[in-house]
Amino acid sequence: MDIKQEIIKLRDLPDNFFNPSINDVGEITLLKNIDKAKEVLIRNINENNKITIFADIDIDGVMATSIMYNWLDGIFYDNKKVLFQQRTKGHGIKFDIVKETDLLIIVDSSSNESEEISKILYQNKVKEIIIIDHHEVDGLEIKGGTGNILLKFAPYVEINDRVTLLNPHQLDCKFKNKDISGAMLTYRFLEYVSQEDEQWQDKIERLSDLPAISIISDVMRVDNMENRYYYYNGLNSIQNNGLFSFMDTNRINTFNVNSNKLAFEINPKINATIRMQSIKMIFELFLQTDKVANDRKDIIKKINKAYELKGKIEEEIRNKMTILFENDNIIILQNNYIDRYGVSSNFNGVLASQVANEKQKHTIIVNSLLKGSGRAYSSYELKGYLDEICKGSVSCAGHQGAFGIKINNLKNFIDIISNTPPPVDKTLPTDFEIEIEFKELSKNIFEEIEEIQFMVGNGFPNIRFKVNNIVIKEIKETSGGNLYYLDDRKKYIRIMNKTNLLFDELDSIDIYGTLSIKEYFGKIYYEIECINIENN
Repeated sequence: MDIKQEIIKLRDLPDNFFNPSINDVGEITLLKNIDKAKEVLIRNINENNKITIFADIDIDGVMATSIMYNWLDGIFYDNKKVLFQQRTKGHGIKFDIVKETDLLIIVDSSSNESEEISKILYQNKVKEIIIIDHHEVDGLEIKGGTGNILLKFAPYVEINDRVTLLNPHQLDCKFKNKDISGAMLTYRFLEYVSQEDEQWQDKIERLSDLPAISIISDVMRVDNMENRYYYYNGLNSIQNNGLFSFMDTNRINTFNVNSNKLAFEINPKINATIRMQSIKMIFELFLQTDKVANDRKDIIKKINKAYELKGKIEEEIRNKMTILFENDNIIILQNNYIDRYGVSSNFNGVLASQVANEKQKHTIIVNSLLKGSGRAYSSYELKGYLDEICKGSVSCAGHQGAFGIKINNLKNFIDIISNTPPPVDKTLPTDFEIEIEFKELSKNIFEEIEEIQFMVGNGFPNIRFKVNNIVIKEIKETSGGNLYYLDDRKKYIRIMNKTNLLFDELDSIDIYGTLSIKEYFGKIYYEIECINIENN
């Protein structure tokens, strides 16, 4: 059986889906305002003007900032600095933290921060602004003297020549990739700018690993062929010294890093450090400064400690959460934890994801001011439901499955989700794409599947298998509390059961689930993750 060709056929994928090429890359000149942004950047470089890069407070923002800073550093441009705030201050530019500069480059945020941008311009803190962002653009309503709307949804950046917006979601932008991350958009912009100089081209190519990380961290669509090309191209070799040291210290193979390694081994530790108000430490790792190897090792130790502390804080927060509302489809929780680090609100999003998966329902976690994070269960577009059905009772910003939320009227909101709850599918799946006998499984098949699943996630999930006629020989409980079921005929395979369905030794079962190769502490495991079972 050729599993790769079978999946291409079943999912109606392009023939080169697992081998994307430069031909899959969209025409960057279709990105609205790109020539203006290019002219602004090059002119400021030629005039040796002060350039300030404002970083958003997530992994995508860190990578976008690192790309811009490292590119300027690579072309030996010294008159630059990075500006950031801690996560508790929220996303987007704040006028009061901006100091005087010639060019302010805002990455991965602020398409809709018209009020803050206006204050910055009014106070003449900056001469020009470039915004490189991939979030949806709200626009403005411009009213006449009588209050009638003259122009609706006009992006504020078109009203002021000192501001240039690069965002594929703005009006009349013909750039096709609307699923691009902030860091990848920054990279593509600098690719275009670098056409001016061969040495510049060499510098941007050395930064190709950073946008690849952001595609997974920001849950961009991985069935987008342009995204796939930049991911495969960027993670074929790790070139950032900090990233290489981080992976090497944590015993992660630096060659051909797949999306699962990024999602479960690399990104969580970076994310934890940002949530612990230590974003400066992440920049010290990724910005290509003169730090020697020993300095980087010390930073990595601190990052790993921040990850451990994050786990403890999450547990304490969960112990103090109270339920504001719950039905079969959605739960609203309040985070009541007050910690000495002042970071408890930074964990609302990640905890909402955990609760959503555990309870199999959409989850919202807010603080005492009813501000927090929402996470959809499964692939449902929860933000769209809230924007349309609950308009006025709540305000949301972000992506469909993961977003920030402010509950404006709790009583009205509860009334709406009680009477018209967002749908949720809790049935255990019995559908599958590939059916195989357990006796036919081999290490070669697992390796083929691992190659196919090199890049999985939003838009291209793991392959769904039905594995027939598994006889349970032995049951072992791990330190993590999961049960693993082993068949002595295939001792190199272990079965992870994440369902509430139990089965006994010597049972003969068929398993619906996914197959993958996992590595724990240097040891390889060939895993079947059980999603549903049938007894024979």
